[in-house]
Amino acid sequence: MALPQIKPKQSKESNLALLSQIHVSKNWKLPPRLPQRANQQRKRPHQLQDEYGPEENEEELQKKKRQNRDAQRAYRERKNNKLQVLEDTIESLSKIVKNYETKLSRLQNELQEKDSENHALK
Repeated sequence: MALPQIKPKQSKESNLALLSQIHVSKNWKLPPRLPQRANQQRKRPHQLQDEYGPEENEEELQKKKRQNRDAQRAYRERKNNKLQVLEDTIESLSKIVKNYETKLSRLQNELQEKDSENHALK
């Protein structure tokens, strides 16, 4: 019975030697990291009131509410239009299916008549 040969792990020095052999095709220069400040967070409406005053904040809130109402109205209109288009498509496809069903029924009856006529001639 042959036992597998165990090899020692590579040392850190040999890993560093391998890394130093890697050559990059381009020297990349990264911009320095900018320090993040705690006050760079997104300002909320209550923070706007303290900074700009109540009058400007009210105007901003009214403008935002108006934009939201307009966006909701436009979304509802698009949704209703799409629903109407889909309902119209369903209706037209149902008519086409009904038309093909009647045509199929008529052709099946005609085939049955021809088969019986053909059988009578034999």
